[in-house]
Amino acid sequence: MPRFGFHFYWSVILVLFAAYAKSVTAEDATPRPSISPTTGVIQLFNGTDLDGLYTWLQDTKYEDTRQVFTVKDGMLHISGDGWGGICTKKTYRDYHLVCEFKWGPRTWDTQKDRAQDSGVLVHCSGPDGGYNGIWRASIEAQIIEGGVRDLLVVPGTHADGSPVFPLSLTAEVIQDRDGETVWKKGDERKIFSSGRINWYGRDPDWKDKLGFRGSQDLDSPV
Repeated sequence: MPRFGFHFYWSVILVLFAAYAKSVTAEDATPRPSISPTTGVIQLFNGTDLDGLYTWLQDTKYEDTRQVFTVKDGMLHISGDGWGGICTKKTYRDYHLVCEFKWGPRTWDTQKDRAQDSGVLVHCSGPDGGYNGIWRASIEAQIIEGGVRDLLVVPGTHADGSPVFPLSLTAEVIQDRDGETVWKKGDERKIFSSGRINWYGRDPDWKDKLGFRGSQDLDSPV
């Protein structure tokens, strides 16, 4: 049942989270048809509260005792204090997702001096926390300094340890000088069930450090 999720490591302000997008709630165990785009934009975040969404944190599960997720001035603020994310209750298909974001000033713990990092998880499947107790199995559209546009396949397992149904993507790729996988139109098509695919303009000298910016980065500076 594909859903959208937004994961984080740093403070993030989510300005808009919308999709062209019929429905399954998170609490309903009976599958229903997913919502398809028919009449225009569906606002996944209403700008007022978390109606239609739910949160998950690795340590406190469905309880957000530290108020990691808050709404202010029509925007969703994510403090980044912990590992987890926010997810839609309904499921969707055949969508075009639009997400606008801005980094906040706070960083945390072991990630304090590393590149600011978050991401949008699409086609989320399986249980919450199915990947290292943190996220659901999904395809991640990466949001990281120097790597916005990377894609990752995030595998997951059920409570009994069995894998969530095979999750994969196919891409045309090459290997760069460091052996990393990079998207390149027209090259060899490969199937990925895990791992990352760098966007074509990612700086080959990328470093996991706070404030990193590549010469071809397309996202606006912080």
